[in-house]
Amino acid sequence: MSDKRDDNICVVCRHEYTSGSGGPGGGGGGGGGHKKWIFAIGRCDHWVCYECCTRMRVLCQQNECPICRQQLNEVVFTAHKQKKFDEFDLKKCLYHNNHGIHFEDDLALESYGKLLEHPCRKCRSRQPLKSLHDLNTHLRKEHDLHLCDLCVKNLKLFTHEIKYYTRKELVRHRKSGDPDERSHRGHPICTFCDERYVDDDDLHLHLRREHFYCHFC
Repeated sequence: MSDKRDDNICVVCRHEYTSGSGGPGGGGGGGGGHKKWIFAIGRCDHWVCYECCTRMRVLCQQNECPICRQQLNEVVFTAHKQKKFDEFDLKKCLYHNNHGIHFEDDLALESYGKLLEHPCRKCRSRQPLKSLHDLNTHLRKEHDLHLCDLCVKNLKLFTHEIKYYTRKELVRHRKSGDPDERSHRGHPICTFCDERYVDDDDLHLHLRREHFYCHFC
């Protein structure tokens, strides 16, 4: 992405924000539809969509701009991606101190909040659960469905992005991956302690730490 202020593509997720790509809707409420037109702007004046910024700042604990790599202690969530950071009156913005996020209006705050909710996609009429743990319990008891603990722990996903599995599907997912996702071939297992790890890198790290694994052997 260039520094042109009329660019319409988020440099992180490559979603295009144009007049024909859909308006507010979707997001954290269940993963469907178009993304809301809320953007994050830092002191460097580069923008990314609010979903990518929330993923970086909240899930990944990364506060640098993905374009110029400047550390951004504060960002503004706004519907106006053409504005510069200094043009915002931060005193009038709502503020989330934990992650350095200012919200220009209620829509920006609501959009952010929905991303971090824990909705059950099987019973959309009910209110979101209080935590991912509560959702996991609800899925098991009410729907006989399960989450992959390795994916939940290691992948930086919003709750509405996490896949649900039957018992049989979960076993297959852990052993060989999902049929609709060729890039994932299951979670590799340590033959010494019979534990699975999220990927080969994580397994090799475990082997070096716990079993003194030698790459040459």
